[in-house]
Parts: sequence; C-alpha cells; structure tokens
Amino acid sequence: DPAAHAHLAGRYAQTLQAGLRCLLSRQYPSSGALAGLDQVGRDDSVRFARMYSHGMAGLALAEAYSITRDPALLSAVHSACNYSIAAMNTTSGGWRYEYPTSDPGDTSQFGWQAMLLTSAHRGGVIQLPQDRRILMQRFLDSVAAGNYGGLATYRPRRGPYAAAELATNSMTAEAMASRLLLGFPVSKEMASETQKTLLAQMPGQGQE
Repeated sequence: DPAAHAHLAGRYAQTLQAGLRCLLSRQYPSSGALAGLDQVGRDDSVRFARMYSHGMAGLALAEAYSITRDPALLSAVHSACNYSIAAMNTTSGGWRYEYPTSDPGDTSQFGWQAMLLTSAHRGGVIQLPQDRRILMQRFLDSVAAGNYGGLATYRPRRGPYAAAELATNSMTAEAMASRLLLGFPVSKEMASETQKTLLAQMPGQGQE
C-alpha cells in the first residue's frame, strides 16, 4: 500500500513531510515554477537546470497528492502543471531550457514534463488538453528513428536545430516510456525495435 509509506502516515512520514515542505516553500507563487527561488539569471549552470528541476519537483508533489489526496498539495501541483503547459513550444510540442521557448525542445527534457503532467492528470488535478496531447505526440514523432520509429534521438531530426547525432539507447528508452505513459499508439514493430535495441545494452554495460 503506497499510502502506508507516504507523508501522512507510515515510517517515513516526517521525513517526507519535511521534503514536501521544502519544495512548497520554493515555488514561485506568481508562476508556479518549482525550480527554486535562487534559480535565476542567465548562467548556464542555472539556465540548463531550471526546467529539469521544475519537472522533478512537480512530479514529486503530483505523486504525493495522487497517493494521499492531501488538499494542502493541490494548488501547488495545479500551478506547477500550468507552468509546464505554458512553457511548451506550441509548434513542436517539446520543452527546452527557457520559458517560454522558441526552441523545438529535446527528448530528455520532454520526459520529465510528460511525467509531471500525466501524474497530475491521472490524479485528477488537471485535464491534459487534447491539443497539448497532440503536440506531445508530434514531438515524439519528430525524434523517432529506426525502421519502425522505435528508436529516438535527443533532438528533432529535422529543422534548424536538428542535431547530427544518431539515436541513443537512453533517448530511445525515454521516448518509448513517454509514449506508453501518455497512451499513444505503439505498433508491434515499433515495440520490438525498441526492445531489441535496449536489450542489447543491459544496465551497467555502456556509457549512455
């Protein structure tokens, strides 16, 4: 029972409460951003981390709410989701480092925002708009590679920001996980292509 090990009950309740309080105290009240009150400025060490930090912190709050339905978390999760939705590139369906962004985005960033929004959607906090779901599927299709689309690249394969790199195992795993999480169609051929690629490099055997 997950609720037995959540912040309202269980052996680790006090520790989890402290962690959640910390996250809540660092949310920007005006925007809902959860990157932290000191994550400001243009320095790359801050700029590259902001949207990642927001997605991870938002996911922690969304999962805690989904498990416990604690009303003290509801507003923060809702605001965090609104921030993520507003930060999406409304042409490509992806996310990058800026808010808002004209950059089509990257697969690494996409996964964290997808997990936050899906968790909140399943927890009843938001209804992920259909037009945003369509955009999210568009982004995943833009990074799809391989014979059946079962592989994925870090950046979209076409356009001014297209990278020269090949598909990687890490982005392939994240893209497939995102498709399954969001309930997007996956053909048998696509799934088989993903599976074959990932099983060829088991955990601990490579650099990705």
